[in-house]
Amino acid sequence: MNSLTENSTLNICVLGNSHAGSLKLGWNLIEQDYPEIKITFFAARACGLEQLSVRKGMLVPTNVHLKKSLSHTSGGRS
Repeated sequence: MNSLTENSTLNICVLGNSHAGSLKLGWNLIEQDYPEIKITFFAARACGLEQLSVRKGMLVPTNVHLKKSLSHTSGGRS
């Protein structure tokens, strides 16, 4: 099992639909116990993630509604 070295951070990206909300709520309850882990959630309702496209090796939203949803659920990240 790999362990994080002192002062290192494990960054996790969760990409999902509205069900990711339950993971986020659970994480909110325990995140203070794991300061070495940073989780960013990107979510959209129902099949909204079908509107993602790969461009230059990145997933990008193809419409404004999805872009706003991903920004909102990730705390302003893009």
